[in-house]
Amino acid sequence: MKKKIKFVAFGYIFAVFGLLAGVLGFGGSARAAQQVMNYGYEDWDGSADTTPEYPWASGYNEYWTTHKNMTEVVESYESNTGGIWTPHSGNYFSLHRNSPDYALNPPVDGITSGAVNNNIYIGLSPFPSNPDYPEYGGPGRYDCSFDQIETGEFFLRFWARHNKGFSTIEGSGNCKWIVVGTDGGIYGTIYMHLTTFSTNPDMKFYCGDEGTWLGSSVQCQNAYDGNWHKYSLYINFNTGVIRGWYDVENETAENATKTWTAPDGKIGNCTRATDIHIEGNFSAKQPTEVTYHALDDIEIWDGMPNQTDFTPPSRSNPQPTGTLSSGTTSTTISLDTDETAACKYSTTAGTDYDSIHNTFSTTNSTTHSQTITNLSDGNSYTYYIRCQDTARNANTDDFTISFSIASSTTYSISNFINLVTDWLKTESGLVSDVNNDG
Repeated sequence: MKKKIKFVAFGYIFAVFGLLAGVLGFGGSARAAQQVMNYGYEDWDGSADTTPEYPWASGYNEYWTTHKNMTEVVESYESNTGGIWTPHSGNYFSLHRNSPDYALNPPVDGITSGAVNNNIYIGLSPFPSNPDYPEYGGPGRYDCSFDQIETGEFFLRFWARHNKGFSTIEGSGNCKWIVVGTDGGIYGTIYMHLTTFSTNPDMKFYCGDEGTWLGSSVQCQNAYDGNWHKYSLYINFNTGVIRGWYDVENETAENATKTWTAPDGKIGNCTRATDIHIEGNFSAKQPTEVTYHALDDIEIWDGMPNQTDFTPPSRSNPQPTGTLSSGTTSTTISLDTDETAACKYSTTAGTDYDSIHNTFSTTNSTTHSQTITNLSDGNSYTYYIRCQDTARNANTDDFTISFSIASSTTYSISNFINLVTDWLKTESGLVSDVNNDG
């Protein structure tokens, strides 16, 4: 039997870890990710209302009723794509009907209708939900509250299989395949889309706060062939990184199917995830034949579960150095790191990375730069740099960039006469009376 959800236990783990972090002083550094959820429907007792650990939110009655009418936990299903469907592991999986106008064939007891939007959420309660749609929230049979996740990161992976109906929704449809609610409201919602007019759909990212599709799309080969496929999504709100994986066994930063990094290191106004929703609508499109999918083995973590890197980035090549010419009013400070990182700068030594407010304008790479203005002659400047890599390993010591601006020289008539006099002495070895005063 698969491991079930143990949210209360994890709550204690997080509390103990927070205490240790405060005592030992490593709260800002990386640590091994903690698993928040692991669910595979193995506690199924025949009813979503009574199954002890069924995770989907049930607080809003209309959505809960829709969910119950369009889903069922089953042991197998004779699909029109991929033959007999069986669980990815264990004894059970969840079957979801997505076509309102086309019934399952063969039918399934417990599935009486279909909907393009599952209206099912994990999370939201008791942590404040999306303020634009507060009615979406409410506890599941076993409360999954994302206030347990205090790392500013979120990782989801699960297994799914689709029937061929997903590849027949024309008109440039996009299935909102994974929807991550955030504390940024409706426009802070982060999506992984899958296109719905090909058996090889494109994976896309979107966030309303960013106002556009996030990077280019990546094709997912044979995603709608009826077989089990693995989907994973990682969001780092601290560094502005979103990664998606398709059919990748051990997810790492290097083997991501698609990666997007916010130029300013922030994803809109979001700082944390509040809930997830697997399989949203089809961009206002409707299926044109029977359409359904299955889910199994859903995991949520508070960071990258396969992380083995706990070393902060190494910094080098500070620029500029020495004395810059008089009259310089602005310059570009820069440095290099040995891995992709987000760098910040402060004018105060010994400031923790998370407490530094100034982020380099060009960062989230191995080269980092920032324009500094309002410089003046005769002054010296020092900036204290700390960086954090994609695994949240932050520097705990300062890397300095120091330089000065040369003092300006003011010439008077007397200065000029003295300079010329000194020059003549040097050239002729004679003392010249250049101002005819005897």
